[in-house]
Amino acid sequence: MQDVMHALVIEDEALIGMFIGDLLEEIGFETVSLATTKAEALDLARTNRPDFIASDIRLPDGTGVEAVREIRDTLGETPVVYVTGNPDEAPKPHSIVCEKPVSDRALREAVERAMKEAIAAELRRGLPRRKSGAAGQD
Repeated sequence: MQDVMHALVIEDEALIGMFIGDLLEEIGFETVSLATTKAEALDLARTNRPDFIASDIRLPDGTGVEAVREIRDTLGETPVVYVTGNPDEAPKPHSIVCEKPVSDRALREAVERAMKEAIAAELRRGLPRRKSGAAGQD
């Protein structure tokens, strides 16, 4: 079982990917992987299951939407925020989207919302949470 919170960033623009990754580490993700293509995202997700995904929509070899769908089909539900210049291409109706150029504040709020919605969905399904959110609780 995975002991740390891990995020996967799917972004073909390196500087934006690094910005998102740095912000996710500031928020509290202990590890972050950066994929620049759909194929790389799938490989990285299989190697280290993400607890959260931040994804662009348009990628050189497909779309972030396709990558996220395949990751979820294989590994199960994972909270996602789409960070894109093409918000109309995000899956409807329940996607959380940050439009580029994205600010620290907007991305932080979107990540928080996605994580809260994922926890609420797990509780509605009656499933135990994968990770304890509070220190010292066993």
